[in-house]
Amino acid sequence: MNILSAYCTSFLLSLKQSAFCFLMISIYCIFVKCLFMKYIAASFLKFTLFDLLKQV
Repeated sequence: MNILSAYCTSFLLSLKQSAFCFLMISIYCIFVKCLFMKYIAASFLKFTLFDLLKQV
């Protein structure tokens, strides 16, 4: 019985750790995606503004 409870505890701890890791990876991915999108939007706006200025 004691071995079983220890196994359950270790399993729960590993589950908690993996959930935490998953959360951190998700937050990191969202952060990177946001930065990437902002960079793309900024470069796109810069290029379109530059093209508009060239045409004028």
